[in-house]
Amino acid sequence: MQEIANTFLTILAGQSTNAYGDLTDAGTVQTAHVPAFLAETRQTFWDPVAQEPRTVRTTTARVSTWNTILAGFESQQLVDENTGAVYYVEDVIYPPTIIGAPVDLRLTLRRVTGPGV
Repeated sequence: MQEIANTFLTILAGQSTNAYGDLTDAGTVQTAHVPAFLAETRQTFWDPVAQEPRTVRTTTARVSTWNTILAGFESQQLVDENTGAVYYVEDVIYPPTIIGAPVDLRLTLRRVTGPGV
């Protein structure tokens, strides 16, 4: 992972209770300075209903397997330390390996407005 890392990530975790008693993301730093490869891809397609082209952006990250990153409602978020962008982890993919050696995790991310949101 060190060879292709283009940024560092901070992993935020934890929950707190707001004034109404609802659980919200607390944004407590779990791990900082995690080397990662972060890439954004775009795909343009034609929307027949609106009669105009649409662009879908997807952000993918790769991190080492020693990181404990969970997807979904485990309330973890990632912060790109270079840009300050905050991402919600939608999916964690553990790629198969032939020799049994650990391989990098592939994460599907969604950009959100800020930590704890």
